[in-house]
Amino acid sequence: MDKKLNKLYQSTILEHGHDPKNFGRLDKYDQFAEGFNPLCGDKVNIYCKYNFNLKLEITFESVSCVICTASASLMTTELEGNSKDKAIALIDEVLDGLHCSTLDQKTLPKQITMLDGVKEFPSRIQCAALPWATTRKAITEHETRPE
Repeated sequence: MDKKLNKLYQSTILEHGHDPKNFGRLDKYDQFAEGFNPLCGDKVNIYCKYNFNLKLEITFESVSCVICTASASLMTTELEGNSKDKAIALIDEVLDGLHCSTLDQKTLPKQITMLDGVKEFPSRIQCAALPWATTRKAITEHETRPE
């Protein structure tokens, strides 16, 4: 495998892409957002609620490539249990890092920096960013549960 591709599909990405964490719909959720990338067809649904301690519970469903699925899985494991403000700050930091190709220069959890490999493939940046942007939308725009 080419060196750039090898970096992109590191074992952490493959693990989370093929066996995602927090996959599925929460039985009860307060916030929901749907994200879609028309360029590649990735679709992600984000389900959020805050428990009695105002700590985030988050899950996702997706029909997407390995990069998008892995990004969503990594994201949910990192955001789980955070306050709204901390979650938004982390989301903004990751989105900035993805779009500016500086993810590896940020002080983020190591597994999140694994997404840095997408910078070598500009068309894949949106695949990695979609779950993060969709979650930000769910948290900040307070979309309520669809009936």
